[in-house]
Amino acid sequence: MMSSEWIDKKIREEDINSFEYDEFINLEKVGEGAFGIVNRADWKSGKIKIALKILTNNSAINEINNENRKSNMEKFIKELKILRKVGFHPNINQFYGITKDPKSNNYVMVLQYANQGNLREYLKINFKSLQWNDKIRMASEIACGLKYLHSTKIIHRDLHAKNILVHNSTLMIADLGLAKELTVEGSSNSVVYGMPAYVEPQCYKYSDYVRDEKSDIYSLGVLLWELTSGYPPFSRNLAHRDTALAYKIANGHREEPIINTPKVYVNLYQRCWDDDPNLRPSVNEVFHILEEQYNTIPKILEDVIKIDNDKNNLVLNDQNNLKLSHLRNPLGEPPSFFTPRIYENERESIINATTEIVNAYLKRNKIGWTKEFSFPKILEKHKSNAEKIFGNLINNQTIRQYEVMVGYFYEDGFGINKNEIVAFEWYKKAKNLNGNFELGYCYNYGYSIKKNLKEALKLYKQASDEGLNIATYFLAANYEFDNEGNKFNEAFKLYKKSAEKGFIPSQYKLATFYEQGKGTQQNKIEALKWYKLFLENDGVYSATYNIKDGELEKNLPSIRSIINDIEREITHNDLDEIIKAYLTYNKTGDNHSFSKVLENYESKSREIFKCLNSNQTIRNYEAMVGKFYEKGFGTDKNINKAFKYYETNKNNLNCTFEAGCCYYNGYGVVKNYDKAFEFFQRAVNDSKEELNIALYHLASCYKSDDGIRKKNETNQQLLRIHQVKAFELYKKSAENGFIPSQHELAECYKNGIGTQKNNEEALKWGKKHKENQINLPKES
Repeated sequence: MMSSEWIDKKIREEDINSFEYDEFINLEKVGEGAFGIVNRADWKSGKIKIALKILTNNSAINEINNENRKSNMEKFIKELKILRKVGFHPNINQFYGITKDPKSNNYVMVLQYANQGNLREYLKINFKSLQWNDKIRMASEIACGLKYLHSTKIIHRDLHAKNILVHNSTLMIADLGLAKELTVEGSSNSVVYGMPAYVEPQCYKYSDYVRDEKSDIYSLGVLLWELTSGYPPFSRNLAHRDTALAYKIANGHREEPIINTPKVYVNLYQRCWDDDPNLRPSVNEVFHILEEQYNTIPKILEDVIKIDNDKNNLVLNDQNNLKLSHLRNPLGEPPSFFTPRIYENERESIINATTEIVNAYLKRNKIGWTKEFSFPKILEKHKSNAEKIFGNLINNQTIRQYEVMVGYFYEDGFGINKNEIVAFEWYKKAKNLNGNFELGYCYNYGYSIKKNLKEALKLYKQASDEGLNIATYFLAANYEFDNEGNKFNEAFKLYKKSAEKGFIPSQYKLATFYEQGKGTQQNKIEALKWYKLFLENDGVYSATYNIKDGELEKNLPSIRSIINDIEREITHNDLDEIIKAYLTYNKTGDNHSFSKVLENYESKSREIFKCLNSNQTIRNYEAMVGKFYEKGFGTDKNINKAFKYYETNKNNLNCTFEAGCCYYNGYGVVKNYDKAFEFFQRAVNDSKEELNIALYHLASCYKSDDGIRKKNETNQQLLRIHQVKAFELYKKSAENGFIPSQHELAECYKNGIGTQKNNEEALKWGKKHKENQINLPKES
């Protein structure tokens, strides 16, 4: 299979990440080697700087007759294979994937960008400011990366200061172009491609010598010395004289120890560059000795530890809270022995687990927690792979909310030793809304720093203003439980803001505020709405995260019982409103309002009817049951039942009137005007309380002679008597505020019905009726 085909195959199989070339902008050349050029670029999607390693002279990769191009491409492929096998490690330059320049047709490696250059450059600039603990840490990090390579049966074969990169003060082994798997046979060629000062003597003595792990140990020894000197080996007397230098090295010439270097450290690098490979220590032993050296750093380092990263300074004077292991890296990036190897067959599951955790964190900050979902549950789910997940996270800075998640892992102790101080620093570095929330939380509860409520509220507000629901919730909670003054109004507004944006715990809090009238007017309907939504969203109020509700929650009734209580109360209030509208209709003739209120509550009619039946002591109970049967409100329409309720409850004024209407219209009984007149008259005469609607209907009977005329009475006599009676009844009910009677009274004055014509009175009552602007009810 040709090299290009191998790359294409791996991309198709998703064994290598592939990126579109136009994802990378602002390319700038930062280095050049024998087989390629390295450009710095901005990654648009990842929003970080990356390094692009471009293979030169490969535009005609299919022309295998060109040995030069073929050789370069083979080396490119070999490095790709090595990078795939290595995977990720904090002390090895991270391989992200591959892209292809569409103009030149060149393949391009996408690598982690080291923002402080290579070790040679770094020492030139920073050596004078380095303390001994820095140098030991740096030595330990190089050894740690090499330890990992050797554990995967890979030898580097070209270790030197320019192949060690520095990113945020962490050292990473890079440029695996000459690296080789130990299972592959081959000759050295090490002098040709290596830097002579770092190449072991055997390569100069024996032309067929094949490098192995001990070759890397020799180079490591030279690097250990260079860390103590700050300048390249042999640069002061034999610079650029490779032949002479090779001869010297082959004959045992080595650099002299730097003054004041600890004896143990000198002995270590001298053993590493021993002429006899068999006497050189393994990388495991080197790493172990360096770790021991690191842990014996003089006590003076514990007095004041200054952490500096990207100009974010933290001075820590409380040594009880600081573990020495975290001095190795200012932001707590883990020493590599904490990062277990991730094998190819588990890589995808670890990446997926990391993604699930990040998504769960963001989901918690957006919607809160429910019976089925909580962020701690997701962490617990992946606890068995915590260290590998942390390793994946710490080495992939393109992961969403990278700094915040690293900080959270430190705070929680997920995959790394718990350290709230380091977590705090990562949150500071994040400089985004989630980082601000976590910092606010630290200040709120005194995690890694002295409690400072003012600073906590400031940070919560910043995150809230940027739209982070959980920050809005915590800000509201602090206002709710403020001990210095009543801030319920502010708490209510914030709970409402986050509840409306889908934060489930805020929906519960908003419901309680509406129910109790805290920070707003009491509104049981709104309370019911938010309780129901909280319940529908599977809300649970157990994960309160220290919001002073632990004791309160023990005594909380179930949400369902709260909802039931409020529903009963609201239904009772709805029934009261309907009864009030009915009585208002009977008093004023405003039939439109009564019909409207029935229409408004149609969707709840069955609950209201049930409430009515369970409360028989309600005033006008019988009249309302009959009315509900008559209208089919909350039950099947049944005018026969309605009539029975009206007719049998003669002590109720409204029932008596309604029975008269049934007789008049033939509802539930045979039409009978005489009976209708009798019941209307009884509704008017049998009570001290005047029922306007009964007065109106009785007046209408007199006006039309319905159920009134007796035998042997002449029409003329009756007409005059009935008209006067109708006028009197209309006048009485009109003066009592019955609006339809006001219209009838105006007509009586206008036409001289039952009274003398009186245009002034006619105009007066006509105007009064018009001002009330009501539709006349249908006459019975």
